[in-house]
Amino acid sequence: MKRRDFLKLSSLTLPAAMTGERVFSETKGSFHFPNPQHLSDVITQNGEILVRLKFSSADAKWPVLVAGDIMVKNAMLAAITRHNFEANDDLFDSTNYSFRLQAHKRNADILVLHLKDADDQTTVIVHLNQQVISFALADLLKTGYLQFEHASVRLDVNFLLDFEIGEIDLAQIGVRENPDDFCFHIFADPQGGDPQCRINHRTRMKIHNAFIEDSIVLANHLPERPLFSLILGDIVDSQGEEENFGAMQHFWQQLDSPILYELGNHESRYASTFEPGYNMDALHNFFDAQKKLNGLEKILYSFNVGKWHFVVWPDPLRSFFWDNHPHYFEWLQADLEKYKNRPTMVFQHVPVHPIGISPFPAYLEPASIRRTFVDIVTRYGNVHYVLSGHIHIPVKSSLKTACSIHGSNFITLPAAGYRPRGFGEQDYFGGPSQGVAIVNITGERARVTFKTVMEEELTYPEKCPELNLDRYKLWFNNKWEVTAEPNIVNGDFRNGLDGWVPEYIYEEDDSPSVICQARQVDDRPALYLYNRIRGYQAPGQDRLPQTINRMCQAVQVKPGHVPALQFQYKLDRKNCDLLGYCGGYVWIEGYDNSCRQFNLVYSAGTAFANPIDRGIEKIHDVFHFHLPDTFDWATVQVNIQKDFESMEPDQKIADLNVNRLVFTLGVWTLNEGTDQPFAICFTDFKLTKNPSTSTANGDAIQIKTPEKIWWQGKHMPFIHLAGEHRYHLQTTDKTLFEREFERFG
Repeated sequence: MKRRDFLKLSSLTLPAAMTGERVFSETKGSFHFPNPQHLSDVITQNGEILVRLKFSSADAKWPVLVAGDIMVKNAMLAAITRHNFEANDDLFDSTNYSFRLQAHKRNADILVLHLKDADDQTTVIVHLNQQVISFALADLLKTGYLQFEHASVRLDVNFLLDFEIGEIDLAQIGVRENPDDFCFHIFADPQGGDPQCRINHRTRMKIHNAFIEDSIVLANHLPERPLFSLILGDIVDSQGEEENFGAMQHFWQQLDSPILYELGNHESRYASTFEPGYNMDALHNFFDAQKKLNGLEKILYSFNVGKWHFVVWPDPLRSFFWDNHPHYFEWLQADLEKYKNRPTMVFQHVPVHPIGISPFPAYLEPASIRRTFVDIVTRYGNVHYVLSGHIHIPVKSSLKTACSIHGSNFITLPAAGYRPRGFGEQDYFGGPSQGVAIVNITGERARVTFKTVMEEELTYPEKCPELNLDRYKLWFNNKWEVTAEPNIVNGDFRNGLDGWVPEYIYEEDDSPSVICQARQVDDRPALYLYNRIRGYQAPGQDRLPQTINRMCQAVQVKPGHVPALQFQYKLDRKNCDLLGYCGGYVWIEGYDNSCRQFNLVYSAGTAFANPIDRGIEKIHDVFHFHLPDTFDWATVQVNIQKDFESMEPDQKIADLNVNRLVFTLGVWTLNEGTDQPFAICFTDFKLTKNPSTSTANGDAIQIKTPEKIWWQGKHMPFIHLAGEHRYHLQTTDKTLFEREFERFG
């Protein structure tokens, strides 16, 4: 077949990176991401041309098998690097550049070609499922993006650029000294902006701005002048509007030091895309503001001061960002290897260590990205600290969650402007937790201190407690990577929690709001799960539904043959609000290796609509079934096959090639308003032969009614009220909130 026969499209409306157009027509800034005109323009700083091959399924729902190999003519193929490859699913042979992949639209597989001595005649040839795809670099340069599709396999091709990556000299931002002893300041999560900007909530902006000003005043009056200051992401609130960057420029002009920017998740629109091609349109306003502030045009960069090396890592937290920037990890590894004999500090906006409250881990990078990042930064033993923000964490919680992983300290810093989230207990100090972090460097040693605007001070230890990676396996692994046994292990909890993998939960010092224990219930061993509203409801603290009190276990099954599940449960009469937004559940997932094929949730009380990590799958992929609200032991039999096929009548479970089941047991509560606790006991989990239908105490299990399923925005548009998230109303008068929602458009 000739190339034109299955070249579905070679270019779409080209990204601004290729055309010079701006992302927002109203933007008046002067920055333009470079537009490659010649092949020499795409040569990286180390003399290579990087070509990204992204393999995915053309079908949004089902995976596809991909097999083939790669050849290059008229250039030296120096290396092929792999990204997003899952063990057992994806194979690559570096001797003949052949591959075998299980690709999915939500979880694509990436190969990056490192070409040297390439020219306009260089051609890449991909044998793909017995078909041939070929393209010349000259053709790719003309369009910036090629897409091929054949037999449900989609291949996207583009260059990877590095204009926004590299080492800098702090002299570029006005730092003229290079001392061995110095200090610098970190402002995490200012999230300020222009109160008059249409998209902003005015009260929220005024609150953030006031604390930003106080943090700047504090920093300017500290006894030692900082060598520089770093804004640790979320410089602005909302979605990276030009007006907000302009307002923050005014604030930073009052700061008595040169300033560096780090990219966070509020510096671009929530729906930003970084495709097709190497599309940096979404960051136009960030680049423009950075260039005006300090002359730089970088989102991933490093520098040296004294004996230390520093790395600034971007965290936009946008869908598929890392699919489109896999070479960032390659650059990070090379940079840390180059300076492996220097003590190093890494700055990232979104933390990769566990925090223990919702919406985390769902509002962090996925487990595979966390694992890749940690593997790289701990590889050479030179990274002493990884400092992050994003959480808006109180001071006490910042210290309690600080940990060491493979010898590196990971610390999440409190915010400079944003009010703290509710971790359920009083902070160390009575006043606001906003402030500034001070890092003092003395030779090869560092001391990290946080000082609030009330001038209370906390110094972090030089060695934080080691994170228990064996206990919290899910933090750096996906569920399908958890060891699967031939049968359910310790299903009656006779041996405590052996065989079950818990989530990391933040625990208050006194009267914990979360319990996950194996205990005796009615003279029999069982799992006891309990959630109530987190305490210390301080005004201004942002409170979110708590959904992560849960644990799971994986079981191997014969592909296409899914057994039934049997278990027993009862509710705790003293600790269940049957009228509240809370509930307990058993969540069953079916996997074809790394691809999740179905989600069935069986719950008592009210169901939380989407237990799946944010941004991975949508609510409609989860099917909910009702368990009776009983205070006596009930025996449940679940016919997984029949329940799935009743919800997906066009699908047969035997065709899904499911070879692993994951069972998750959990409870949740809205964590807002009056206390809405829920407690449930589970025991006697076992796999059985399929019954004729799913039953609870002999009665057929019904589909959960919409009235018993809760999700954000169900009772009102999901907006902020004076800066705090608001999920439900305790009044039927929604007029005020409807008007506010309309104002935001």
